[in-house]
Amino acid sequence: ASPNGSPVPSGHSSPLPPQSSGKPDKRLPRRDTRRQLGRCVLTSARKQVQDLVPFKQFEAHISLPLRLVTTRLSSLGVGLYRLGISNNSSAIVTKRLRRASPEIDQLLNQQGLPNPKPEDVRMSLDDLVDSIIKGNAERGQSNPIIRLSVGFHAPKSPGRFVVRVVDEEKPRITLATSAPFTVVVPPNQMQYCLRQVQRQTRQCSAQALVSQLAAVVEACVAAELDGQGSGLDRRSGDVLWSLLLE
Repeated sequence: ASPNGSPVPSGHSSPLPPQSSGKPDKRLPRRDTRRQLGRCVLTSARKQVQDLVPFKQFEAHISLPLRLVTTRLSSLGVGLYRLGISNNSSAIVTKRLRRASPEIDQLLNQQGLPNPKPEDVRMSLDDLVDSIIKGNAERGQSNPIIRLSVGFHAPKSPGRFVVRVVDEEKPRITLATSAPFTVVVPPNQMQYCLRQVQRQTRQCSAQALVSQLAAVVEACVAAELDGQGSGLDRRSGDVLWSLLLE
């Protein structure tokens, strides 16, 4: 039977046809997270982000080696991703650092960033990242750090999300990753948000899909305990049942 108590017809696994296979998209290169050079901390109203409601504004505070920023500034981007997406090419939204960060504007207009070294410009991103890591290890201290911030709005659908810093010309390498945060939705938006999850998890692994659904169920339970009702009417229950069967 489905969550609303109605039986599932024989020969049909779900009241709604599956929208995804629950498997990562193998056509896109998997992200490399082993050589992250920076840090990313999320805050909203000056407090570290854990749970957000849809469309809530927050800031991504990023620390990156100055050498990396001066060499790759034109292609560095900050992206908002659903947790579990296996590549860096499927962001919900990506913002270029050069256009989105007020600190970069100030540095360019008032002080000017140092010119990149010619040998760094000739390097591939892989070689540049390896060179920075090697330099840190040899000197026993890190390169000078530049701190930047980029504004975002929380997604409109529930689930778990992260912010990643990538080079958009070579997005395979993850340069920094935030801690995950959860978007919690009001009960009266549950059906709409479940359908958003259904559409957006086509490139998630099965494990990531379970994590996303757990966030939705957690929101339903919290709303029920608060006396607001879970928001799971018959149609919402059918969508949730379809996702569980996928």
